[in-house]
Amino acid sequence: SKLTIERLDSAESDSVAFRFAGELDATTYEEAIAAAHQAYADGSRSAVIDFSALTRISMSGRYALTSIALTFDGEQLLAPEYGWAAMRAAMRAAGLPCASLRGLATTCRRCPD
Repeated sequence: SKLTIERLDSAESDSVAFRFAGELDATTYEEAIAAAHQAYADGSRSAVIDFSALTRISMSGRYALTSIALTFDGEQLLAPEYGWAAMRAAMRAAGLPCASLRGLATTCRRCPD
């Protein structure tokens, strides 16, 4: 796999930490979402993700990160077939500008500043 996910559970809290390494893209984003869903199902209610070892985050990776955030907020997953529009709507609903994802990969050219 092009993505390695290390899960670090905390015995003292309901928090989980993930360390992602490699590429978070169209071929790996489902692995990231599945890891988050499993942690949530296991009782974790907050998550921290270390991106420092990621070499690439594509739009699919952004989708995964937004979906993970929604999971730990207790919200429904985004429907992948609605793509970027679903992501923008979810971020607006959470009160976040699309620009908050800009640091993850290339600049979003569809969202106003």
